[in-house]
Amino acid sequence: MLGRDWKNGNREFLLLNNTIILGEDILNKLTDLEKKIGFEFDDEDLLNQAFVHSSYLNEHNELNQCNERLEFLGDAVLELVVTEHMYENLIGQEGELHKERVKFVKNDYLSEIANNLRLDNFLMKGNGESNNEDGINTRTSNVLEALIGAIFLDGKETGYQKAKEFVLKHVILNPNV
Repeated sequence: MLGRDWKNGNREFLLLNNTIILGEDILNKLTDLEKKIGFEFDDEDLLNQAFVHSSYLNEHNELNQCNERLEFLGDAVLELVVTEHMYENLIGQEGELHKERVKFVKNDYLSEIANNLRLDNFLMKGNGESNNEDGINTRTSNVLEALIGAIFLDGKETGYQKAKEFVLKHVILNPNV
């Protein structure tokens, strides 16, 4: 099935065996994103899945997975990496460390990072979500977490290390935020 139904820019995609195969324009942009984040995906399906919002899935019955499970995983990986970094680099009691960790995992902060990476440009979302400006911070922070989850899974036996490198560079040590 060939379609031109991808919201942000009406980009072409091909659906084959419940897998989204993106048009050349978006593939080039995803390649640029991979260079920007410093991670090249072996499993393009994971990268694609990271950018499928549940609202899009609800409107397209031919798809079977959105990014919510990757978001769930990425959230846990993010918190672990931030916690490990703080444990190794900061002195303080549990309560102080917890307050500091919250700064790195809250939606507003993650949304700012996702916006710097322009992740929302790749997100496939349904009609209602496309018009929902109120949920943009949550949506963009969620797609960042889904990307972290996808990196973790795609990295296989070095997945945690690859995800950690991404989180350190783009979340914890990011000079642009």
